[in-house]
Amino acid sequence: MTSEKLLREAEEIRDRVLSERRTLHQSPGTGFDIGETLAFVRKELADMGLQPVDCGRAGLVALVGGKKPGKGYCYPQHHPMAKFDESVLPGGSAVYAYMALRWLEDHKE
Repeated sequence: MTSEKLLREAEEIRDRVLSERRTLHQSPGTGFDIGETLAFVRKELADMGLQPVDCGRAGLVALVGGKKPGKGYCYPQHHPMAKFDESVLPGGSAVYAYMALRWLEDHKE
């Protein structure tokens, strides 16, 4: 993925990301009291076709695996057998950095 494509895709989701951040920050939780945030994340994961499962007092786990039974793998994120395509990490980091820089630019004093 080129940096230009990454920036275009980040721009395409910018309004949604900002809206969701504002929604979450309207009812911040503290410690394990994050019920509204958990409900929001649970719904987003379900909308992506995942099946979130409660984990501990204030967490969720969503398994990601192959679409065909017996193919791929299906491990939670911190399982030692979980595999991730680390080649996408720089792109993901670039999106977060870009969005942070845009936010800072929009909120100069």
